[in-house]
Amino acid sequence: MNLDTNNEMHIGEGTGISEGTDTSKGTAISEGTVGSEGNSISEEVLSNKSGNTSPETLIKEAVDKCEKLLIGIGESFDNDLKAQEAYKKIADMVSGRDFFIISVCGDGKIEETGIDKDRICSPEGEEMKNFDEYNEWIARTLNRELVILELGVGLKFPFTIRFPFEKIAFFNKKAVMFRVHDSLYQSTEEIKEKCIPVKADPVAFVVNKMLI
Repeated sequence: MNLDTNNEMHIGEGTGISEGTDTSKGTAISEGTVGSEGNSISEEVLSNKSGNTSPETLIKEAVDKCEKLLIGIGESFDNDLKAQEAYKKIADMVSGRDFFIISVCGDGKIEETGIDKDRICSPEGEEMKNFDEYNEWIARTLNRELVILELGVGLKFPFTIRFPFEKIAFFNKKAVMFRVHDSLYQSTEEIKEKCIPVKADPVAFVVNKMLI
């Protein structure tokens, strides 16, 4: 994979989502469209965004109700002594769920937690072979209740996680996104209404605060 560090955003590139996709009709969903009754997860979570509910509680509420869970693990996890402890907690979170994890960390430590290797895509590691499967999974998230959890993703490889996640959140009307970072936690203008920024050390946040 050619990891382009250019900051220009290309809609639809490498995400399984193309520009002009009508998510309200579910045109790219191979599993069929799920009808929703009442508020979507994004509406419920975002309605509590301005209140006193903690980010970790909002994440747990969203994950407990979602149909699909997308997790991005960024360079903040590289060489962090507590990363393995965080990975184990993430393993507990994804257990029994329809999930996919994409990581820019190539050390293979996430595999040691027992997470299904077929659900991990790591352009820097051995799971690059899962990239096609990752894109196919992403295409099936359209018009589904999707939680996007971005952990410690900076601008070292913006076209691997950060920019694609923003596009996915933009196109999926039922998605809610959490961006956890100690400095680059801000969201873009296009998704600010459905993205909850969390200013925190991402590894410490997972280990010490994230609820399972």
